[in-house]
Amino acid sequence: MAIRYKIHSSNWLYLVICVLGVAAFFLVGIYPNSVAMDEQEETIAEYKTKIETQELLFPVFARLIKDVQQQGSTLAVPTVVPITRDDTTRIADVFGPLAAKNRVNLESVAPDTSSYLEDSGSLTINAAFSGDFFDFQKLLLDVCQLPFLTAISQVDLRSAHEEKKLVLKMQIKQEQK
Repeated sequence: MAIRYKIHSSNWLYLVICVLGVAAFFLVGIYPNSVAMDEQEETIAEYKTKIETQELLFPVFARLIKDVQQQGSTLAVPTVVPITRDDTTRIADVFGPLAAKNRVNLESVAPDTSSYLEDSGSLTINAAFSGDFFDFQKLLLDVCQLPFLTAISQVDLRSAHEEKKLVLKMQIKQEQK
């Protein structure tokens, strides 16, 4: 004989309330903490990977720094010679051959009007080139060898379809009046 238990209808109500209470406790208390712990474990794993990578690369970095300090700088820094005011009007004649030599196109060369009117001894030039990305490196090295160049303050490299565009903002030394 099987024993059957009869549950009173009010006990069913209490049972449902208890089950809903346990489910609410799980949804409010345990599940969000579980999700947060999973996110923290992922973040910790990412940091561990970064630390391991840095630990592996640090000896290489330290050796490179040591080699550079022992060898010193081997780049030749040209002496700055001011350009005459007449030559600033023909500045495109300087950048045209450089562009042709490095197989890039000279799109524009223009002095910044505000620096052109000042008598500070420095003139800002904006130059735009288009061509292949790898030819820009050679062009930049040649531009840095110009005797009147004091600084390249901005380098902007843009990709327009298959052709790249390089825009340089440079300061050149100019003779004062």
